[in-house]
Amino acid sequence: MSRALRSLPALLREAEVCLWRGEAAAGIAASREARAVCATLPASAMPRREARLAANLHGALLHLAGDYEEAEEFLDEALALAEAAARHGLAHDQFVCCAGALGDVGSNALALGDAGKALACSKRAEYMLNRAYRPSHAAQGALRVTLGLSQSAIGDHAAALRSHQQALAQLTSPPAIAAHAPPMWSLAARVGAIAAAASLGDAQTARGLADEALAASSGAPVGTDGGEVSREAIRAVVAMAEAAADQPASAPAAPWLPALGAGVALDGYALQQAEVGDAGKRDE
Repeated sequence: MSRALRSLPALLREAEVCLWRGEAAAGIAASREARAVCATLPASAMPRREARLAANLHGALLHLAGDYEEAEEFLDEALALAEAAARHGLAHDQFVCCAGALGDVGSNALALGDAGKALACSKRAEYMLNRAYRPSHAAQGALRVTLGLSQSAIGDHAAALRSHQQALAQLTSPPAIAAHAPPMWSLAARVGAIAAAASLGDAQTARGLADEALAASSGAPVGTDGGEVSREAIRAVVAMAEAAADQPASAPAAPWLPALGAGVALDGYALQQAEVGDAGKRDE
């Protein structure tokens, strides 16, 4: 096996770890290198799983860095590769993988101000999850966050609050925890719910949700909680809840914290590689 093939899983794992830690610059460097390695692999008529993950990671990390327009190119590429893999029967679970990629495309579309595209991605992804071989609470929860953000973007804050509360229930369920759903996603659901409640003028609900979010963020495992990105969003949304209680008309704008990386985490590739690596270390 070539050195490039041996190093590719490590690069993908490094990029994913950076995504969950909120370390955009280091992650972009790793995902860019992973894409360069993918470009050296022998030509194949079949879409490569590694190439799709490298594209998805690169797009998600660019989004994390605020480069939404550049991120769109790579997230669209990742979705196209996921769809191609599904047509060839190569996906881990073709509907879940495509739904995850759609979730990331939708989140980025929202950041670009295209709520219509985000809603279309959410509806299409929900249809795919309903046809998935194994229903995924983690996938459903992540996509509910995107749906809730889309509903807030068009001013339907009541529907957004319901979506985020549904997402939170799914993402904190035993099946989602067993599937290693990133805590950053449940924090995103909490942030979205608080923002929706505050926008509705429901200060009591917003304040109660804010207290829960503070407790959850302090107890989230380090390394998968989004790091400073999610902590800053929690602080901002708590301030929003407080402002809604004191001066509803002057409440600050909601912070941006999507359930990013669905197209990566729902594939399970990096987790499998980590388990293989750990098993190798135990055998040494």
